[in-house]
Formats: sequence, C-alpha cells, structure tokens
Amino acid sequence: MKWVTMSLYEIKHMMAVGETAQADEALKALLEAEPDNLQAKMLYGICRQLLGDEETFRRIHDELAPAMEKPNETETPPEVASLWRKYHALTFANMFLDTPVVWQVQMAHKGGERFPDDLLMNREQYKWFTEKATDWPYDYNGCLKLMVMDDFGYFPMTPKLRFICQRWRWCPAGRYVIGIRANGDVLSCLSLGEQFVEDNLRRRPLVDIWRDQNSFPRFRNKSSQLTGKYAKCPFGEVCKASCSAMAISQAGTLTETPFCIRQLEQEKIIKEMLG
Repeated sequence: MKWVTMSLYEIKHMMAVGETAQADEALKALLEAEPDNLQAKMLYGICRQLLGDEETFRRIHDELAPAMEKPNETETPPEVASLWRKYHALTFANMFLDTPVVWQVQMAHKGGERFPDDLLMNREQYKWFTEKATDWPYDYNGCLKLMVMDDFGYFPMTPKLRFICQRWRWCPAGRYVIGIRANGDVLSCLSLGEQFVEDNLRRRPLVDIWRDQNSFPRFRNKSSQLTGKYAKCPFGEVCKASCSAMAISQAGTLTETPFCIRQLEQEKIIKEMLG
C-alpha cells in the first residue's frame, strides 16, 4: 500500500485512537520525505516499540540521544502522545530523561471497540503505574517531563499529584462535547461505542438533537446516577465517575470506575493501618 505523506497532527491522532500499525506506515512515508524530522523519528520509534520491534526502537533512541541533549531553545519542545500499553512505561521514561520531550500519557481503552481486551490495563497495572507516576518527577529531579490526559486520575490525595485533574469538572461528553460519525450517527463522545448512539443527522438536525432536554440523559444527569464509592465520595459531585469511556470500558457502567487514584490511595492507607 502506497501512503500519501500525512501531517504529524494526523499521525498523532492515529496513534491516539490505537491505529498503531497505520501510524507506523504513515511515519515511514513521512520520514522518506523528511528524513531529518526529529519528532517523526521519535514517534516512529514509539510505534516500533508498541509493535514489538525493540531493536529498531533502541536504534532510534541511540541515534536521537545526542540531538536531544542540545535542543533548539527557540522551538517549543515537542509533545509525544504515547498510548499506554501495559509495562512500557519504564522504557519510555528512560528514553525521555534529560530531553525537551514532554511525555504525554493517555490510557488505552475499548472506546468503540478500537482495542482488544488484552491491551487494556487492569486495576493492578493502573495502580502500578500511578505509583510510578507519583514518584518519577521527583526521583528524576525534574529531568522527566510528564503530562497526563483527562482520563488519568482524579483528585488524588498526595500533594505530589496535585497537577493531575484538580480542576476536573466531570466528563464533557454530551455536555459541551459531541461526536458525529461519517454516517451521521450522533454520540456524546466518539470514544464511546454503538450503545451510545443518540440519534442520526439524517433523522433530525443537530441543533434539535443538542437542545432536546431528553438527549444524553446518562451524561447530563450523572449526579443522581452515581453508584458505589462514587455516590459517597466528597468529590463525586464534581468528578461524576471520571472519563465515561474509561468507566464503561473497565467497569461496564458510567456511574463508577475502578480507575480512581483517590480510591487506591485510601485503600493503601487502610491496609497500612490494619497492618
């Protein structure tokens, strides 16, 4: 298949939605046209790593190491959006030490069946990573620049994670975000699956769907639907069970989620108290 050269923005989006193989091919085409494109090389290295090609990843890492030691200070440091896949975090962390690269972490989830189940993190893996993310910026004395997306952690207790979602005001899906598929299907968010199709533009105009008080009830009226610990959490009214795509992927419901840093912290404190 012959690829037309795509922009880095388009390729990053492909990676963000889990189309790693396609992004890999697109980056090959881009690097043929622009062999000195630093960010394209970094993204290609990540794709190779995610596809299991450790040798190429290491070769690219070693090749780029000298260049990343002397970044051009007049340019904005590139952000590399990397989908989390189980335990690749340590490799990425080491790759980005003492570089201008901002490591942006986004959780992989089913999101409309884009990922098979074996690529999804379970709660123990999520717990492992949150513990690492808590300490990395401090252990590396600021030499690792870490940024997380709004599907990662909510209102943590530790001051070390104050930069994570302290201003989160509940999932925007269906409230001020809307998703429209090529076939006209309207969803509260494109990261959600078939069961969340609200209507279709061939049946009703978008303005009517959006202004209908009965549209998106599962997202616009979350407060009264929260269950489990979220129904009792002091931040439940603000958080409202976090990112809807993450909640439905891992808990099968929109009303609670096992991916909550605050809950993990509380469980750890109780375990320590009980010995």
